[in-house]
Amino acid sequence: MCMVWGVHECECVIKIPLTFEGISLAPKIKEFGAKILMTACYEPKQMITACALKADYVAPMLEE
Repeated sequence: MCMVWGVHECECVIKIPLTFEGISLAPKIKEFGAKILMTACYEPKQMITACALKADYVAPMLEE
């Protein structure tokens, strides 16, 4: 469900999808001081959700 990248603990970013499960998981991970990247952001309302969760990064999915 989530992926972790980084060599050192301070560099790790945890990748979490913007799903119901990911939205409930994100605050728990942020409590530990980890940085999170919310992925699979298809709609503007999902961006608002990611901002409310204080996501460090958001990966939007763009369609042509």
